[in-house]
Amino acid sequence: MKYLINFLLFCSYNLSAQSGIIWEAPVTVTDGLTGHYHPRIVLDADENAVVIWGNDEDSYLARQVGMYFAPPMQLDPPEMSIFSASWAGPDIAAKGDTMYVVFKENPEDIAPIYCLSSYNGGVTFSAPVIVDGMIGDNVSRFPSVTVDEDGNPIIAFMKLDSDFLNPQYVVATSDDYGITFNMDVIASSYSGGEVCDCCPAGIAANENYIATLFRDNLDYLRNNWAGISTNNGISFDNGIQIDQTNWTIPACPASGPDGVINNDTLYSVFMSAGEGSSRVYFSTSSLIENTDEPDKRLTEEFEGLSIQNYPRIANFGNAIAIVWKQNANTTSEIPLLFTDNISNGFPTNYDTVAYLDFYGLENADVAVSSTKVHIVWQDNYTDAVMYREGIYFQPVTVQEHELENTIQVFPNPASTEINIESKIGLSSVCIYDIQNRIVKNVLFNGNKTANISLNEIIAGLYLIEMIDINGVKKTGKIVIK
Repeated sequence: MKYLINFLLFCSYNLSAQSGIIWEAPVTVTDGLTGHYHPRIVLDADENAVVIWGNDEDSYLARQVGMYFAPPMQLDPPEMSIFSASWAGPDIAAKGDTMYVVFKENPEDIAPIYCLSSYNGGVTFSAPVIVDGMIGDNVSRFPSVTVDEDGNPIIAFMKLDSDFLNPQYVVATSDDYGITFNMDVIASSYSGGEVCDCCPAGIAANENYIATLFRDNLDYLRNNWAGISTNNGISFDNGIQIDQTNWTIPACPASGPDGVINNDTLYSVFMSAGEGSSRVYFSTSSLIENTDEPDKRLTEEFEGLSIQNYPRIANFGNAIAIVWKQNANTTSEIPLLFTDNISNGFPTNYDTVAYLDFYGLENADVAVSSTKVHIVWQDNYTDAVMYREGIYFQPVTVQEHELENTIQVFPNPASTEINIESKIGLSSVCIYDIQNRIVKNVLFNGNKTANISLNEIIAGLYLIEMIDINGVKKTGKIVIK
């Protein structure tokens, strides 16, 4: 079933859901005094959330401290005005504590795109560095950023002629961690025409693969594509049509795709009204064969569903999360689909992370860590940026030559103690934290039952390792509240 949580009536800090995620209560990142447009989220080296957003002329950042957020800091210089809106704006990417923020200065027809660099998890940033300094009298807009394997920024942006014609997406790379940028290279030529000049792009990188995801405009046919580089952005020699919905519209969708790369596969999400109404889709593409599997709707059709838009996707290895904005009847929602192993697909139903009885929830973003899913969204009702996190875990499973149901660990989640029941006598039980440090080690003398106190262990996700008297190891995950 779906769990709908109305903020006005929210009273529970933990909630089990279709995905198996245990959700914490929503937290306010900013109350709107500094704006609330287009929030974006990354994680630092300690897997704490770092959030950026914009208002009518500036961009701000707030860092997570415990369960809450430090006061916002302004990113752009006081004398600068930047472009930010609900549907587009500044972007951020991170690799550990190395972070990059990109934004477009106003006025659009003459001002450049800038990149800010941080090497301490967003505590401080460099002065703005021009990204598009070699485009001549061309116009730039809609920057998006990712990070390569070495920690260098890779930035996609739209480049147009000085009369705002011939829009295309290009990519500029850096070899010195954002101090300077190389000449941009075109990434959108494979679709055969112009790009949608009002639609932001996404960019993803993994090893030598880079995918620039964009919506094209071929005589108003607005399918989504990915330009593919296999040489870390030196050139984009391949392309994949990730969207087969064939949406034709003589107006601006103002919505672009997003994607992640895991191994040799590109996973992407996008909005299309090719079937008649604004709906969100998921696509899987092979980067070896440059082929795309049939698109999948993220949800089935249901009564009252009016609009879905702005899907975003993030991963931690095989764990993948997708969020989007959704209106149904008079309500607005931020739904989430999550799987801890994409090879198993997504669950049938989604979790509803945020819910209002009226319209007001807008653009959202998501990040995935080794233990948690982190979500931010724009709340137009309160003019706030909101944040919510949830712990995902797998119940204890039997491994290495053991039959099912030979061991049970309960309760899970647990607070003060866990109980273990085994059909074979136990030799030892060891509990590790996510940094693989031992926090509890108990020896047994063939006991088939055990009771282990957790009072000295802080809340979080842990690995439990149990070895029986035959030397067979069983491992799994437990959550301590």
